[in-house]
Amino acid sequence: MSGGISAIRGFDYQATVILDILFDHFDQHGLTAQVRPEGVDDLDLHWTDAVEECRQFIQIKKPRENNNGDRNPSPWSLSEAINELFPNTIKQLNGNGYTQIWIVGDDVNDDLRSLVEAGVNAPISYGEAYWDVIHRLARNDATKVSKLKEDIRKKIQRTPFPKNLPSDPATTLIAIINEFEIFAKSLNAGDSLIDVYRDKATQLHASLPDILQRIEINPIYGTEQEVTQRVHNRLAQRYNFCKYSHYPTDYPSKWDNDARR
Repeated sequence: MSGGISAIRGFDYQATVILDILFDHFDQHGLTAQVRPEGVDDLDLHWTDAVEECRQFIQIKKPRENNNGDRNPSPWSLSEAINELFPNTIKQLNGNGYTQIWIVGDDVNDDLRSLVEAGVNAPISYGEAYWDVIHRLARNDATKVSKLKEDIRKKIQRTPFPKNLPSDPATTLIAIINEFEIFAKSLNAGDSLIDVYRDKATQLHASLPDILQRIEINPIYGTEQEVTQRVHNRLAQRYNFCKYSHYPTDYPSKWDNDARR
């Protein structure tokens, strides 16, 4: 049951954040602004800049809580981003000029932040984290599409990440593919697994640096109550809306009397 409650809280948080975002979206892009909640991502934004069609995907993760629903802050790690954030982002940003925002209720750790900020320079300036992402995503993809016995699958999922990688990205790509091939063959995992890993790692290295520079992380976005208050404040400022936190019991007569004063 706790999982169901957590999911409901996640939907509530997502809906509140979406409302907060839409203020700026329509203010900035006017009549060209379009929106689709729960489209390809939690929120898809569309607009036209001059004659260019623009699109932005937004993924929303609520602040972490324990089983009792109490705040349990913990920074997002690189491993968590590989499992929960990167797969859809890469799929959505590959081969286009679109952008992605990760809105997370908690902070992100230094590895994840530095990797995204490195952008196109990530293979050189932040190589270990960059190649870790390549390796794990390629490995995950390979194990999903390849027919493996469960014991072999578990061992492949624990494939060690190569150490002392070369500084040259092209050489490093070859090195991690070779390391994976040696490990997979030691388990008799089959050539198809190796082929999928090689293809996926190569594709990722060709696209990920450009994708990284089109990702924005918006951490510590706020609790649902904090975001709700921001939305309320914006409504109040824009429309002089809600002098009262709740409508008076004798609405509309008391409301009208106040308005006439």
